[in-house]
Amino acid sequence: MKICRFCGGKTENSTKICTNCGSQQFLHICPNCSTEFEGSFCPTCGTRYDAPSHVCPQCNTKFYSKSCPNCGFNTETRIPETRTYSYRRPYNASGNSLVALIFAVIGLMTLMFPFSIVAMVLAYKEKKREDVPENNRKYARAAWVVSIIALSMNVLMGFFYILAFIFSMRS
Repeated sequence: MKICRFCGGKTENSTKICTNCGSQQFLHICPNCSTEFEGSFCPTCGTRYDAPSHVCPQCNTKFYSKSCPNCGFNTETRIPETRTYSYRRPYNASGNSLVALIFAVIGLMTLMFPFSIVAMVLAYKEKKREDVPENNRKYARAAWVVSIIALSMNVLMGFFYILAFIFSMRS
């Protein structure tokens, strides 16, 4: 809990502005001993302002430290720590880099810009992923370069088509 310095209104820890007076200055209220304090830790008992509460399985007392103040039950020695395991998905070797390179080469050979655009999108996605092996990064870079060459040739061919159209209209 927080308490507003100006009006004394109590709010939740996530509140940034006092709903009563609009102030942005708060004091924390210790969840363990109800002391009002600045900072993160209570100067009286040392409990953090947002500390999670424990319920003693022996005497049902709510406490915020490592051991129950009534019976001395210690949370570290009797309750095993819950471990969280993070599972990182392995790289999906779907061959997106190679597909991008194939689309880029097709776009270069046929001068059809949709193939080059698809190749650029696939290559960009593969270059930005962190779990892509270096081999596939090389294919993605090659697809990027080839698709840029194909797109520039498409622009150049379009320019020549426009020039040919203009000169054919003159004669």
